[in-house]
Amino acid sequence: VWGEDANLPAIIDYGFMEVLAKPMAWILDVFHKWTGNWGLAIILLTLIVRGLLWPVAQKSQVSMMRMSKIAPLMQEIQEKYKDDPAMMQQKQLELYQTHKINPFGCLPLLLQMPIFFALYRCIFVTGGLYNAEFIFWIKDLSAPDPYFILPILSVVLLVVQQLLTPSTVKNTSQKVMIYSMPVIFGLMMLFLPSGLCLYMIVSSGIGMVQSFYVRRVVAREEAEEEEEKKNDTIIENLGSKERRAAKRREEKV
Repeated sequence: VWGEDANLPAIIDYGFMEVLAKPMAWILDVFHKWTGNWGLAIILLTLIVRGLLWPVAQKSQVSMMRMSKIAPLMQEIQEKYKDDPAMMQQKQLELYQTHKINPFGCLPLLLQMPIFFALYRCIFVTGGLYNAEFIFWIKDLSAPDPYFILPILSVVLLVVQQLLTPSTVKNTSQKVMIYSMPVIFGLMMLFLPSGLCLYMIVSSGIGMVQSFYVRRVVAREEAEEEEEKKNDTIIENLGSKERRAAKRREEKV
């Protein structure tokens, strides 16, 4: 990244994203020295970023999945207590506690946005990525994809990831807005550096893998809860039978 001028890092302006962009530029430089390819360096950086965000993203997805399952109950509360906002809020909090849901579980996803803008700034000002080849048709990771293949692929993956993400939205117009966002974002990607598109593709792919993993985790937890309920019911029935048998013995005495 820095070339042969040791003073270059001091004069590069990363803007207000310096606190994130500067370390990312250093990590990219390290990976480039290991691999000799800036595209592979971006992929490795993406793996690290998504690895660090994995626990936070998993909690967020679990919360969204659970919220989607209780959406009918939430709607009943809103209709029943529409004239009493305080009671509505109390009942909603009780519902969250019953189903072990963090109402702010979706907020951690916002952590990914500063990283995206920091990487954009990093690619924009880092001289090493200028005319840096990746594979095949990508001859400059700092320039847009000349054939729009990476932006289109990133849109496809974003749409699939959106379809895999649970949603509590029932309004048709709101659904259209949510599912159109990846397309709008993809139009922006047409004019962004191909290195940034590469980051989005890898990140979306990891997000899809995590979505499938979270679905399995939630399904396993629900199966365990259902099994516990069955066991509790069996124990309760056995206890009732024993109490009735004891009562009959007392009546005979």
